[in-house]
Amino acid sequence: MASPSLNFLGAPVSIALEDMGDRAIVERWGPDGPEADVMFKCKWSDRYLVIKYLRGGVIGSGRTVTYLAPASYPSSPNLKCTSIGELRGIKPRTLDSGWVEYEYAIVPAHFSTPTWDAIGTTDSMNSDPSHAPMTTTRFRGSPEILTPPGGSYYYTSGTDSGKPVLDSTVGIVRSRVEISMTRHMIPFPLMDKLMFDVGCINDTTMVFADRTFPRGTVLFAAFDSDPVAEPSTGQKCWDYTFSFVANYSKDWNYFLDPHGEWVPINSKADGTGDPPFEYEDLSYLLSDTF
Repeated sequence: MASPSLNFLGAPVSIALEDMGDRAIVERWGPDGPEADVMFKCKWSDRYLVIKYLRGGVIGSGRTVTYLAPASYPSSPNLKCTSIGELRGIKPRTLDSGWVEYEYAIVPAHFSTPTWDAIGTTDSMNSDPSHAPMTTTRFRGSPEILTPPGGSYYYTSGTDSGKPVLDSTVGIVRSRVEISMTRHMIPFPLMDKLMFDVGCINDTTMVFADRTFPRGTVLFAAFDSDPVAEPSTGQKCWDYTFSFVANYSKDWNYFLDPHGEWVPINSKADGTGDPPFEYEDLSYLLSDTF
């Protein structure tokens, strides 16, 4: 083994030039952009530690998630280690138990652009729109067409000038967006608080991409989960997808009154009752503590 020039979580590692020659580092440009394959060489006993450094992973403590970001490709830091190929052993030996192990391992690492943000940053060019690590966020703009109550609008000319427009005549288009945010590799199942918060609206501002949504404009609509394996250890984790429906600026508890004004409504006339949608702090869905 050549003199190690790298250190992965305390394990000495080298690029396998002696064993792989000009195939030790291979770069290519695929349909999704640049990719690279690197052959690393380490002690066989260190192979899982090396894989953990390359692929990253997750650690759960209570309800807090700590992510170990995957390794970056030095020539293009936007590329992350997204998979490990077939390991190759060098210099086999038989143990007293009859099991075979090797002195060294060749660990092939594939670097490409992940669909999720591997770091979590407010840099809009390199971060997921939620600014949360290990997350994939998608948007779908949709208009809401609402019919204002009769008397909200008036004809201002013609035969009916000065008369109210009937409530079935006008359709107002209001900007709305559907947000689907998948938090990858959560190392514990979630249920109770999510169920409680479905149907609630944000009590604090929430930021997605370049839009800061004011209080009361984001509705937590649904969630679902898929079991997955942590990439370096196989530990059971879950990908959770949180679905939101957000108004551009109007609070979900505000409605058009017969005078054409947006006003809050309540279960009691004096405002001491309950609004249709309960306010809850939903910011934890974008954090690392659930």
